[in-house]
Amino acid sequence: MHNGISLLIEILQKEKAEYEKILMLSKKETKTIQEGNPKEIEEITQKQNEILSRCEDLQKQREKVVLKIKESQEKQDITLSDLIECVENPWQRDEIIKIQKDLKRITTQQSLINRTNNALLRSNMEYVQFAIKVLQESLASNFYTPVKNSSSKTGNSSFIDQKA
Repeated sequence: MHNGISLLIEILQKEKAEYEKILMLSKKETKTIQEGNPKEIEEITQKQNEILSRCEDLQKQREKVVLKIKESQEKQDITLSDLIECVENPWQRDEIIKIQKDLKRITTQQSLINRTNNALLRSNMEYVQFAIKVLQESLASNFYTPVKNSSSKTGNSSFIDQKA
């Protein structure tokens, strides 16, 4: 079990590092959304997806290791908290506890940032939809007005006649 625990710790540390990268990109994404830079948002999303792909690979590795540990412990299910109780080596136990706390912190922060980013994106979309509606209404009402006599200087001109 000792080798399994060491391998599990190594995998968990790698996962934590990848999730921290996603968290940093998400923080950058918040600023980018606020600045309204869709190209950079797309680049950030692509980087996040690449990292998530690596996380999936690490998760599969972790699941294999946990399965071996679970079989050696003759347990149906095993959580990180259960594992902490079973680990005899104090360094390994402390390391698992530290990783568990870090992962909880990262996931909590990520959840908050995701909510913020979703709200910002929703707000931006609502603004864009509003602007499109205003433009459409303006075009529809001004574009189809009767053509005025060019000698008339009443100030009423169609949308096309107005200066930009």
